Amino acid sequence: EVLSGDEGRGLVDVIARYTQTFLLLQRYDEGRADRAARRAGWHHADLG
Repeated sequence: EVLSGDEGRGLVDVIARYTQTFLLLQRYDEGRADRAARRAGWHHADLG
């Protein structure tokens, strides 16, 4: 089955957001989350 243009863009968006979140959590585990969160435009309240 072939994805439509909108479906393909939506899938790419989900994958990109998942990747950003995964990398941020990995940096958090390594103690480097503050810098990564600021670069992503997130605030401490967003991290919980």
